[in-house]
Amino acid sequence: MMMLRRTAELAMLASLAACGTASDAVTFHAPPGYTQTASVGPFVQVWKTTDNANILTLLALPAKIDLDKALSQSDIHDAEVKAKKNITICGGQEAIYADIVGTMHRGGEDAPAEKGHIEFLATNVGGKTYMAVYVRPLSAPVDPVADAAIHAICPK
Repeated sequence: MMMLRRTAELAMLASLAACGTASDAVTFHAPPGYTQTASVGPFVQVWKTTDNANILTLLALPAKIDLDKALSQSDIHDAEVKAKKNITICGGQEAIYADIVGTMHRGGEDAPAEKGHIEFLATNVGGKTYMAVYVRPLSAPVDPVADAAIHAICPK
């Protein structure tokens, strides 16, 4: 029974991987110096700098959600929202932006936790909700190209 379940899980992951990536319908591109480290089918892509200091994540939810609820549904724990505002990107496309301080794990969930700066942006494109997240250590300066990348979730 366990073998059958494991086979079904692997088949499902393989079928998701064949469905494309989270950035298929949008112009989002990770900047130079960021390497893709994870991808879960058409739903999530993650990029990191070689030192794991900066992390970019793009999530593509298969349905359009209310942007005001996007932040609360993003599951960012131990976070203090410093600023949250409605903005426009891509020449008039509505988005919500939040500046957050929270906990990050640069080497994965098993790595020691540290305070991080989180920039969050959500927008609706083509019946889906896209959420881009840029995370860096609290002491690190903003990477302008990473900051620009999360503001460029434009329809293709």
